[in-house]
Amino acid sequence: MAEPSSPAHPQDGPPPASEALLELRAVAAGYGSMQVLWDINLSVGAGERVVILGANGAGKSTLLRVALGLLPLMHGTVWLRGEDVSGLRTDRRVARGIGFMTEVGVFPELSVRENLLLGAYRLGRRQAQNNLERTYDGFPLLAKFRSRPAGSLSGGQRKLVGVAKVLMGDPSLIVMDEPSSGLSPVAVQEVVEVLRQVQRSEVALLIAEQNTVFLDLAQRAVVIEGGRRRFDGTVVELRDDAALKRAYFGIE
Repeated sequence: MAEPSSPAHPQDGPPPASEALLELRAVAAGYGSMQVLWDINLSVGAGERVVILGANGAGKSTLLRVALGLLPLMHGTVWLRGEDVSGLRTDRRVARGIGFMTEVGVFPELSVRENLLLGAYRLGRRQAQNNLERTYDGFPLLAKFRSRPAGSLSGGQRKLVGVAKVLMGDPSLIVMDEPSSGLSPVAVQEVVEVLRQVQRSEVALLIAEQNTVFLDLAQRAVVIEGGRRRFDGTVVELRDDAALKRAYFGIE
């Protein structure tokens, strides 16, 4: 497969500061002739936890697709560890330490063990086996269900498998698209508790969500509205913004 061409109007300039693990600069993107994102800037530091908040259709998933290389840029650049990766395929970005969890997160027809091993596909057999044992130690429920088809588990348990599958690849950054999708409030809390375990490691998190409960995990929040960045700051600052409180927390 050929590498996609570089964006037509890249942003020149120096590489990001060393603490920036991922940085998107002046990103514009869309589907065909339909533009969805306009001039988005976003950064994630090493070990940082960032939640992208926005309504359905705001452009959150599109932004993640750009970061992962699943969608070409109309304009702007994507940097990873100080390297311009705007023209790199998704697999090349994954090899540089990005793990991606989709809304579904698992292959339902495969067993829990098979799903987990897929997460370590680019590692050697010995490392994959070591990571599998580490995962079973960290998530005993997955050891208990290792032979079950992932599709037979509850929604919250499937999300747990999805998170663990991504961790199997030893990423430095986990990108998650709507982890609360299709879950009951109880299952959402289960997912949040799983991510609290990740929070204790040095893995960075970039989570696109509508559910504000995920802000409890975040150090920083980014609000996207109509394909444009509306806010970028701490969660405390977000909750202090009167207009955003009304929009996202229902507080007058």
